Amino acid sequence: MTSDDLLSFKTTFLVVYDYQTGGVWGFVTAHSASDVEGRFPALKVIGNPPDWMSEEIAGRLDRFDIDDELPPVWALGSTE
Repeated sequence: MTSDDLLSFKTTFLVVYDYQTGGVWGFVTAHSASDVEGRFPALKVIGNPPDWMSEEIAGRLDRFDIDDELPPVWALGSTE
């Protein structure tokens, strides 16, 4: 593995946008949790999935990369 490989290595993080009366869950691929929260301040990185989140539910969540030009609108802090 080269140093370029290490720099490009990303991890998938479970995130939630909590809009008080509910939340939108998804997965973001990024270098670090702090990168996710820095780029998308409305999102909270979650360490472990909640008990209610089955593999089936997790499989239906949005997935995107932190470098995507058009992330889901909810990741920007809006549900509209």
